[in-house]
Amino acid sequence: MNDLSSLYSMNSSYLNSGTLSWYIVGGVLALIGAIVVGIIFIRSENRGRYTGLMKRISAHVNFERFIIPLILKFLYVFTVLLAVINGIITIFTSSFWSGLLMIVIAPILIRMTYELIMMLFSIHNGIMETNRLLRGGAQPSSGWTQQPRGSAPQQYSRQMRRPEPAQEEMPPEQPRHYPGGYDPMHRS
Repeated sequence: MNDLSSLYSMNSSYLNSGTLSWYIVGGVLALIGAIVVGIIFIRSENRGRYTGLMKRISAHVNFERFIIPLILKFLYVFTVLLAVINGIITIFTSSFWSGLLMIVIAPILIRMTYELIMMLFSIHNGIMETNRLLRGGAQPSSGWTQQPRGSAPQQYSRQMRRPEPAQEEMPPEQPRHYPGGYDPMHRS
């Protein structure tokens, strides 16, 4: 039989020093990679010039789309199904009323919780759309094409419907505006 006592007598710092050097090499490589990705994708001058796969990588690196809403939708379906299945199991194994409450109430509470979380992303999307529209000449993201860089500002091609004339109704008081948008302080 082999004597394995020599393996147990090795100094642990000797074993860890090789691992530590690989972690340092990995950290240096990650730093170099981050600098290269920053130069290629994150700089604002480079954002609009990519197409295809490079455009998708740029959108991913610049957080133009979030993956958390997709994960939350999957988790919502999973937790609702889990609650309903556990409610059915509870009906047949222990208490009918507890299982019935779990089947009815749990999906409603789960839905409310996930709606509150998803509301943050909805607010973010609304703010980003508002910023895009307030930048002067920017088109809404839905139904409009991106204006090429360096070209003259393009007029909207969609025909706007004229509002119906009001029939002796006074319009509600409109908030005051200043050149940058709505002024909550009502400065003149």
